[in-house]
Amino acid sequence: MLVEALLEKYGAFAVIFFAIIGVLYIMHLFSLIVLRKKAGKIMPALFILVENAQDEIEGFIRNLFNAGIMERVLELNVIDIGSRDETLEILKRLSEEMGINVFEGINGLETEILKYPYMISIDLRKLKPVEALNCLVSNFIEKTKIRTNIPEKIGP
Repeated sequence: MLVEALLEKYGAFAVIFFAIIGVLYIMHLFSLIVLRKKAGKIMPALFILVENAQDEIEGFIRNLFNAGIMERVLELNVIDIGSRDETLEILKRLSEEMGINVFEGINGLETEILKYPYMISIDLRKLKPVEALNCLVSNFIEKTKIRTNIPEKIGP
């Protein structure tokens, strides 16, 4: 009798209350699924070393964004190792435009590097930009799993 009286008096309120609880619960489950998928991905930081690369650095960085590589890394960090051309100025302009991190020289980078649990580094002083981009696309984008040389079992 008491339940019937409460339903008559607060019926609409109860239905709305439980509907809100249900919607919140569904949203919670959905967020857990999305967060679990993101947490399972390895998101490294990408470090690129450059020196005297004014002719190709802007195209290389724009191609990183166009190829979808930037969707799979936390941040792009470009380190200019003493360029004597316009490379550093180009990088600073790209930093403002695209939000990349630019460093002049390697001094003081230890603390920056330690922020990231995973890193990929490319030395454009030794690798042509086209080769570096092809390497990233073929080994980082097309593969479903990042390859490492870490043994599965350590020890005897």
